[in-house]
Amino acid sequence: MISIGAIKRKLAQEMGITISEFNQMGHDNPEFQHEHDLKYETYQQNLPLESKIILESRLGFYNQPDGFNVYLTLNRHIAAQRIFEHQREEDASESLEHVYETTQQRDREDRDAYIEFYGVDMGDMTKYDLVVDTGELTPEQVTEKILEAFSLFLKTQ
Repeated sequence: MISIGAIKRKLAQEMGITISEFNQMGHDNPEFQHEHDLKYETYQQNLPLESKIILESRLGFYNQPDGFNVYLTLNRHIAAQRIFEHQREEDASESLEHVYETTQQRDREDRDAYIEFYGVDMGDMTKYDLVVDTGELTPEQVTEKILEAFSLFLKTQ
């Protein structure tokens, strides 16, 4: 399992800042964001498909177009509630409203940046082999849906 988000959080920690501050640096300085995005992009593109990895990345479908690409979706209010309840120490937020607002802002800014840098609209679900709404599902049910669809995907390869 490779998480680009975890890589970003580790880099932010090494810089002595929170992931929110790291993301803000990217939004305040598009060159900083683009420089780091290019590193993540190159890293992802160099992962061989036969490596049998799970890559968690907003641009996974772009960097590994021949892979099995899954988009997990969730109502924004439920997402904010989950983030608030399971906050990482380095990312603590004072209120549910703050989590909701910052998450919305980050999503808008990321979407705009991906359109600008890559010509890719994160809202285009046609790029994915499977879209799963996780709001009413347990993690086990989500996993089951993914494994079923992945099994069918493998049969077409």
